[in-house]
Amino acid sequence: MSSVYRYRNHDSGSTGRKFATGAYLDWLGSVEKIGAFARTQRQRTAHRDLLLRTLTQIARECRNISTDSAARVLASIEEKCRDWNIRAGQILSGSLDLSTIGRYLKLQLALRHIRHNLAKSR
Repeated sequence: MSSVYRYRNHDSGSTGRKFATGAYLDWLGSVEKIGAFARTQRQRTAHRDLLLRTLTQIARECRNISTDSAARVLASIEEKCRDWNIRAGQILSGSLDLSTIGRYLKLQLALRHIRHNLAKSR
């Protein structure tokens, strides 16, 4: 038997505060800077995976926050996707690791959810 639960994010909760205060930007910056220490191809691949995992986690956590915060977070994620070259062509031209492809799809679904919520609130 498996457990089922519902996780809700609120701007006033610990997850929501990182978006309201902009702390997620520090998180993104830290993850980006770690890449400077990657020397081998294996380390660079691991860093790229970390970039994708971080964007995915941030996007999934901000799906249900206020529209003002969500719009800022969405813009930041889209900017990082461009800066870090996180896009379908790059993911598919890589090692075709199924977990990376799955994570990319989760990112895209979360971004779609955020965009939908923003459009609905207008």
